[in-house]
This record gives sequence, C-alpha cells and structure tokens, in this order.
Amino acid sequence: MKQSVKFIILLVVLGIPALIFTFLKNFGDNRFEVEIMHQDGVSDSNLDCNFMEGQFYVPDSILKTSPRNKVVTFVNKTGENDFRNISVRISELFGKNIEMMLFSTQQIDSNDNQFETRVVNNIDLIANCGFVSNELNQLILVDTENRIRGYYDRDIDEIDRLIVEIKILIENAERVE
Repeated sequence: MKQSVKFIILLVVLGIPALIFTFLKNFGDNRFEVEIMHQDGVSDSNLDCNFMEGQFYVPDSILKTSPRNKVVTFVNKTGENDFRNISVRISELFGKNIEMMLFSTQQIDSNDNQFETRVVNNIDLIANCGFVSNELNQLILVDTENRIRGYYDRDIDEIDRLIVEIKILIENAERVE
C-alpha cells in the first residue's frame, strides 16, 4: 500500500474521534443534577404529620433559608463524635459553602465551630415532620431553598456520595450566577 493511502487512513481514523470530542466539548452540556426529594408531596403514611400538598420544603420555623446548602443530622446522646468527624471533613472540602447543623436533646460543644447545635425537646417530631425522616443518625442534605436533596447513612460510601452531591449543587449554583 502506498504511503499516501496509509496516511489518509490514519488521518481519518484519528480525525473522526477528535472531531466528535471537539463537537461535544463545545456544544454539549455535561451537567449532573441531584434529585429533589418529595417533589410531589409526602406520601409516607408511617409519619403522623399534617403535610401540605405539593413540593415539600423544610419549614422556616425549623430551618431558615440561606444562600448556602446545609447538612443536617439528629443525635440522641450517641453519634456526636461521628458527626464531628464528618463535619470536619466536609468543612475542609467546602468551607463556607456549606452549613453543618446538629439537632440534639442536649447541648454539644463544637470547639472548632464546624457545626451549629440546636437543642430541641422533641427530636423525633422535628425529624419526622420537619425533615420526613424517621432515622436519627442519618445525614440530610438540604439546598438553599430548603428542599431535601438526599438522605445518607454514616458509612464511608454514603459520605462520599454526600460529598459528590454537595459538589454538584455548588457547581450548578455557580453556573446559574
């Protein structure tokens, strides 16, 4: 085979993927979304709460809306140290772009101010009716509009999923601005 034919075949074989890559890079919108929980309302019949129709929002009386996403958890005498370690890791990654909140039945000191503690008497009621959760040691991601974006256990895989979803929320907010 002649050198010119080999050169043309090589050019075509390498050129087509390069053209596809360039097209997708310039005209594609590679963007992930984090699911909004309870968009059609709350249908959990196990909870004795009076939920409004339509999209569920965490009530402002429990959690004020703010320009930052929030990670919320509930602890009942145990789980404080786990949350402290998780909050340090998340705060190191996201700094002031995320708020960490701990609802507890007793005051818990955050020596390094990594999270805010809110002392509540009926922690189960707030978890059930305010966050549609019946698990206390669960992490809940809440966006800037007080919509719940996810529920996470405290194992390593779930924490990694939480971190990725926080990154997605922050990147999507930056694209809008």
